[in-house]
Amino acid sequence: MTPKWFKWLAFACLTWLVLAWLARVVPSPPKEWSDEQDRLATVPVDPTKDPQALKAARHKEAIGNVKIKHGWSKEAFGTVMMLNMTITNDNDGPVKDLEITCTAYGDSGTPIGHNVRTLYQIVPGHSRRYFQKFNMGFIHDQATTAGCEVTGLTEDH
Repeated sequence: MTPKWFKWLAFACLTWLVLAWLARVVPSPPKEWSDEQDRLATVPVDPTKDPQALKAARHKEAIGNVKIKHGWSKEAFGTVMMLNMTITNDNDGPVKDLEITCTAYGDSGTPIGHNVRTLYQIVPGHSRRYFQKFNMGFIHDQATTAGCEVTGLTEDH
């Protein structure tokens, strides 16, 4: 008489062999075409023929034409980041509702947090404005440096 554990071991080995055989027999799609969305994302879009792409390209250009120079400090017992900044708008028209993103870094240079806030002000075209003590929210207690950039805006036509 065969022990019961031996039958289970034989069944498990046979199941494993069948699964291994199926894995070799059933073809998998090529990796670069396995996700339809990834394949479509690689198709270049001519912005002159696609109004949405043209609008997105112009918006990206408008964001690129807005520069920020800043200094910052920790307030409220070192827990809140206060930003002093000059926003320069090199666009032809005014911009408003600027999204400011700041990334904080530790002594080692490792990014340890980021804050995103919206500045609900208007900066006229080809001009600059200074903003003092803009509250960027809580900051990591080990943050020693920070870099800030304009990551979004609304064009005020």
